[in-house]
Amino acid sequence: MVNITKKNLLSIVLIAYFLIYIFFASFVTNFAKSDLDYKNFSTENSCTYTINQINFYDFDEADKSYQIYKYHTNFIKDPQSIKCLNKIQLIEDGWPVIRVEVSGDSLLFQIIKNTGFILLFLFFVNFFSYRYKFFLIVITLFNLITYRIFSIDFISEEFKFLYSYEIIFSEILITYLIFLMQTNNDYLRKTINSFQEFISKLDNKSIFFISGLIGTRAIYIFFNYSYANNIAEWLINYNFGFVRRGLVGSFLLTFFNDLNFISYTIIPILIFFLHFFIIYISLKIFQESNKNIYSFFVLFSPLYILYPIFNVSKGVGNKELLGIICFLLILRSSVKEIDLKYNFFIVVLYVVSILSHEVNLFTVVLLTILFFLKKIEIDFKLLLVLISISIIFIGVYFQYPISPEITDSLCNEIYMVVENLDCTKAYYLQQDSLGSFYSSVNRIFEDSNYLFVFGVYFVIALIPFLFSGWLKENIKLFTFSLFAILPLFFIAIDWGRWLHIIFVAISSIYFISNSNSFEKSLNIGSAILLILYTTLWRVPQCCVEEINIVYLLRFNKFNYLIYLFLIYTFISRKKENVNKINEFIKF
Repeated sequence: MVNITKKNLLSIVLIAYFLIYIFFASFVTNFAKSDLDYKNFSTENSCTYTINQINFYDFDEADKSYQIYKYHTNFIKDPQSIKCLNKIQLIEDGWPVIRVEVSGDSLLFQIIKNTGFILLFLFFVNFFSYRYKFFLIVITLFNLITYRIFSIDFISEEFKFLYSYEIIFSEILITYLIFLMQTNNDYLRKTINSFQEFISKLDNKSIFFISGLIGTRAIYIFFNYSYANNIAEWLINYNFGFVRRGLVGSFLLTFFNDLNFISYTIIPILIFFLHFFIIYISLKIFQESNKNIYSFFVLFSPLYILYPIFNVSKGVGNKELLGIICFLLILRSSVKEIDLKYNFFIVVLYVVSILSHEVNLFTVVLLTILFFLKKIEIDFKLLLVLISISIIFIGVYFQYPISPEITDSLCNEIYMVVENLDCTKAYYLQQDSLGSFYSSVNRIFEDSNYLFVFGVYFVIALIPFLFSGWLKENIKLFTFSLFAILPLFFIAIDWGRWLHIIFVAISSIYFISNSNSFEKSLNIGSAILLILYTTLWRVPQCCVEEINIVYLLRFNKFNYLIYLFLIYTFISRKKENVNKINEFIKF
């Protein structure tokens, strides 16, 4: 009788919740017609209208658009603010973008969403424990609909470089795994083991597909967020005199005359293949290595192969990709038989990389460290050739400083000819190393958040190396490698790029030198931690602002579902704890 009462009570609570949910959803998505002119919107109209009720009548002819910004409210501090949820607070007319502030309550949204998750979880555990696929469909639809209706962050894309949409699917996936743990442990083990088997034994077709997918994602980010900087960088050339970073641009202008065709067709293709080959070689190194649980965390780190696929980095198409490819090819050659043609190709690629960007000198420095510490076998003759080329390049670099006439010609005859481009890159080319140093140091020390934000990401990225014991065993290698890259942090403020270089290098070295295979398989706890580790942090390419502190980790501080996931991860280590949870949640 008691069990029936509890189940009935759960059913009543769930029905009551969804009645309130539907009522509230209809309230915040008001589709009642209104022809209010956005230019006549005043403070008297605040908390009355939703965005779909405003008449933006002249947008086409005036070439205008609006951007939604979140007006933060808290129903605990101000209960009256509930009536303003998803309603327009302010409209500021302007051109070409109109500012629209819409009220949003993060705490209330998380309560609505997470309460629904918990109730659905309890309902299915008690009534339909065997319908695990249906449960996955229900929570997926529920989460997507809830975000679409109640989350202003999701709707407005106010900070689309920083907002983490993958958290939506992380919540779904982790909840589903916990559901399986409590209802169908055999199927859970089979699912986790299948994933582990797939990643551990990646075949060439899968590697090819994943490389193509990330390359395609890089092109999407290029066209939507970062094309202006990338195009200008790749168009630097020698047509007006010797200039650093000009080799690839000279090649492109030799074969093609149309600057817009080069900028918006050839350069994207080039960027696709650069990202494709980096991911392909990285995954081949992973494929051929010994693997353990920590290998998964290293592989899926947002500073390794996932770095180019997130908008926050905007780090696609940078010229250090050439140096990274060169470094990865040499690392892979240490465990593969190579011939003279392979070494010749590496030498040519290295010459192209340093004449495309001086940052690629890091390749030789890291290889020299590896050679002297004898961690990985490096061909001495090849290393000697690369060092000689580097010395010659440095001599030429300082012998032929760039002149204002060259940058003016680049600006007027190249950059200003290309659509949607300006001469910012020409200005940066005029800076010498000393000027770059002073500019970077001033920028860093005027903003204390810089060290904090990138310091946090640096520590998070080190976690798998630390827990695996690799860092302790290779502390000398890591320290020397870090100091080798350190000058970049003082010459340019793109600290995300430099962290990416460091962790691509040590991750690849980790896979090649790792001698420890699986002692433990993935379980529910490590699977949850892997999902959270992969999705809850993102590294910006540069230019930290105050908002980067707010979005330091990719979940809202009121999202207590994440805290419950973490608690469950540690509790579930012991089988008796899982049984106690089962007894508690099953009526």
